Amino acid sequence: MKPSKAQLKEKIIIATLECIEKKGIQSVTVRDIAEKAGINLASVNYYFGSKEALLEEALKYSLYSTLTQNYEEIAQAYSEPRSMMKAFFTDLFHGSLQWPNLTRSHIYGPITDNNYHGVFVDWLNEIAEKLTAKVKTLHTGAIDGVTLKLTIAQMLYTVFLWGIMPDLFNQFLGFDFRDHQIQEQFIDLLLDRYLGTDTTSSIHE
Repeated sequence: MKPSKAQLKEKIIIATLECIEKKGIQSVTVRDIAEKAGINLASVNYYFGSKEALLEEALKYSLYSTLTQNYEEIAQAYSEPRSMMKAFFTDLFHGSLQWPNLTRSHIYGPITDNNYHGVFVDWLNEIAEKLTAKVKTLHTGAIDGVTLKLTIAQMLYTVFLWGIMPDLFNQFLGFDFRDHQIQEQFIDLLLDRYLGTDTTSSIHE
């Protein structure tokens, strides 16, 4: 059966993400994408109009189904806020490790040309607002609104950047952040320290 337009577009998007991961966003060409997807060059332009539009749509797609799961799906799966946040941060950490070049592509604009208007920035701020609303339901003491927002921003920043550079402190720490047990302990420790919850964790060598 002939694939639908939506199926063909998704096939091209997935091929684009795989090419980004292999070559980096600055080195990917439309020809690379077309060859990976098994289509002709004209089809890419027909469905997306330009390489820039395709890259933008592909990066947006990755934020909801590749780099991370859809936030709403995670939120629905966990009724307790701390468990939901742990699941989300763990998923984000794993996605960053699995797709390092794709993850770097999301921060390419902010880092290289001070552009804070892309799909990743919009998504990150949207997620920060949703996580803030979740944390308000936790027992966090007399934390004010500004402090709470800074807390959420710090946690997102920490998890995302550590996922990009997991080996940065290997010599200092003496353990590997690619170890799933270390990742879980790291997320628990992060939530304990920032949210003041009672399930204090420690990371052991």
